[in-house]
Amino acid sequence: MRPHVRAFRNIASQVCQQRKHSFVDFMQNRGLEDILTDAETQGWDAKRLALEVLLGCCTTDGKFNNFVVGFLTVMQYLNEQFGSLRQGEQVAFSDLATILKTQGTEPSIQGWLDTHYP
Repeated sequence: MRPHVRAFRNIASQVCQQRKHSFVDFMQNRGLEDILTDAETQGWDAKRLALEVLLGCCTTDGKFNNFVVGFLTVMQYLNEQFGSLRQGEQVAFSDLATILKTQGTEPSIQGWLDTHYP
């Protein structure tokens, strides 16, 4: 397994444990297992993996579905892969939450990722 894909899986497990959420639910019912498989077989980079998890696990019909465990996993993953945002990390993550709540589409999320993790 590619290191960044394995890292995402490990972070998801940790966040599930911290938030007392079933890791099996995240993997099977929320679709993370399929996303990780696609990331591995299609060679997605870390940003693409984060995008796909936000779209596939954290949004329904373009709106945030309140899956906080998925959102927190992506935030921790981005911090570990790219380092903490130097200025306004809390504001940046709040901006992403707003995007997910109002227009959780691929272009809007990709734009956020490209702005904060060029």
